Amino acid sequence: MQNLLTSDAPLGESDRLERLALGQANQAHAQTQTMYGPVVQFMQLPGSDLEQFEFISPAAFLNYLSSACNEFSNMLAFPNNSATLLLYGDEMTPGNPLRADGGRALLNFYYTFLEFPSWFLHKKDGWFVLASLRSSLIKQINGGVAGLITRIMRTLFVDDSTASLSKGIFLKVGNKTELIHIKFGGFFGDEKGLKEFLDYKGASGVKPCIGCGNVVNFEHKVAKRDLGEIVTLAEIDRTKFIQMTGPEVYRMHDRLEEIVTTRAKGFRDRLDGLEIKWGVNYNPHGPLADRALRSIIDPVQHYLRDWQHTFMSSGVAVLHIASVVRVMKAKKIEWDVLDNFSKEWVYPRTLKPHPDLFGKKYFDRKELKVKHFSSDVLRIIGILNMFMQLVLKPAGLMLADCHCFNLLHRITVILQRSPRMTPTLHATLTGLIDEYAEPYAKLYDFAIKVKFHHMLHLPDNWLSLGWILSCFVTERKHKDLKLASLHVYRGVEHTTTTNFLNWYMQEAISGRLRFKCNYLINPRVMSLPAGCSHAHAAEPIYTAGSMQTQCGLACKGDLALIKLPSSDASGDAGAQISECVGRLCGFFTSNDNDFYANVELFTPVDTDGYDWDMSSPSSEIINATMISWLLTYMERRPNVISICMWRR
Repeated sequence: MQNLLTSDAPLGESDRLERLALGQANQAHAQTQTMYGPVVQFMQLPGSDLEQFEFISPAAFLNYLSSACNEFSNMLAFPNNSATLLLYGDEMTPGNPLRADGGRALLNFYYTFLEFPSWFLHKKDGWFVLASLRSSLIKQINGGVAGLITRIMRTLFVDDSTASLSKGIFLKVGNKTELIHIKFGGFFGDEKGLKEFLDYKGASGVKPCIGCGNVVNFEHKVAKRDLGEIVTLAEIDRTKFIQMTGPEVYRMHDRLEEIVTTRAKGFRDRLDGLEIKWGVNYNPHGPLADRALRSIIDPVQHYLRDWQHTFMSSGVAVLHIASVVRVMKAKKIEWDVLDNFSKEWVYPRTLKPHPDLFGKKYFDRKELKVKHFSSDVLRIIGILNMFMQLVLKPAGLMLADCHCFNLLHRITVILQRSPRMTPTLHATLTGLIDEYAEPYAKLYDFAIKVKFHHMLHLPDNWLSLGWILSCFVTERKHKDLKLASLHVYRGVEHTTTTNFLNWYMQEAISGRLRFKCNYLINPRVMSLPAGCSHAHAAEPIYTAGSMQTQCGLACKGDLALIKLPSSDASGDAGAQISECVGRLCGFFTSNDNDFYANVELFTPVDTDGYDWDMSSPSSEIINATMISWLLTYMERRPNVISICMWRR
């Protein structure tokens, strides 16, 4: 026994040294020195137990990443060497998300630049981690969440330090170093997050919209009466909204500050009354009170709503689905018919079918709730609309409901397929949302809430950004932070930040994290038959069964919409673009730049392109950029499929 213990003694020391070496390796990227200091730096938090916490400095991190990864540096050729920063924040719970006390909840902050290509903005890796802070500490910070936002914005844009983004940052762009000028583009997030960032009352106040000076909450629920210039959440006429400006919001906060400063008799009751009336909270530590931030933050223009939370997360679409379910029950439409109908649809391989998508336990008709995640709600919209268009409408049932829900499906399809916001698309979406809002307000006036009004502002928000963005991508980003914090119980901010940074940089440097729109997944060299050659015989051909494309991960066997050039009446080839449905049969490339797909193209059964004949497909080789959308479909009769698409 003594000999055994003696022989084990050196192993204990070896294990200790190995753990020490691993810990130092995990800190290496965080401690890397750049021209802007170490990658992980400290931010002061007066008033909290931490006093300061660690964050990933954007200037140091981007400088380090651009010098370490050529693919990333090639993406930084921004127009006029300027970029617009978008800041996102949201809570996340590592481990059990249903934990009652929320003791391990983290408030995460991510950012991106609007000048990145659309495919990168819609990938989780296109959003960079700024900081992660325990939610339990937020109340101890002077000013709460708004006070934390003030510290973040001052650190990034105001404080006189070498890492301030307002001075610009030097980044490796391709083969040379450029000074990139950074400006602030806005706060992005859900309704709860945005109101906490800027100290608005939001849905809990009488004035729920900071952009409209005359829209009030609750009044639409009482007897209708003439309110003068005051309008309710049910109002859909945009011309009746009195638009607010950023300076007007600042003047309201200054007036609240003046009341607190004078401390006249009864100032507390007066302050509370004005906060409720104006929809703005007085917070001496918030961004509205910081004069240095007023040239950077516009509290109206930088309040950026997203369509995921507006529609899918206890939003308009959820209320609409629950209302339709309530009407179906009143019409005595058998639920099993819808449930069986939903199970006939085939999804792309990356979308695993939900085993009980239309289970009764997920639908609360009384409370107008749908107990599904946002991605499942998006799936329900398509399937439920197809049920209404293919089953209910031909039977003459719920015709007005069918028309209204079809408009909702059409809007969501456009939002998923059109990342770039143009003036033409802005006009189209504004018209569609107005057309949708009118029958919705008439049919489901009992289901009008604050997000119904926010829906009307979405096209203008997107036009100011130039993109149609949603929080689906940032919600996916939470998974990376969960992995980094799942088993962390001490030094949460430090360990979570360094764990994530180490993982991200290792993935980028090794090439496992690709900063490209198109690339093959697990490619292999294709063996050509003896005597067979191709145009670039010196280059091997790589093939794969799945590929990352501009519309997501495409897999062999998926059905997709394919953009095909066609001829107009004058014979001008490529004069217009038509779309065809095809099955993806494989992907290949010879140079890692030009990617192609083998497809089987189907024949349309009708002129609208809803039904397609698969009996005699034509084989084609197309450029992978022509894959525009992955489809959900069902086989209505032998060799004929219907695609899940809104109906005209």
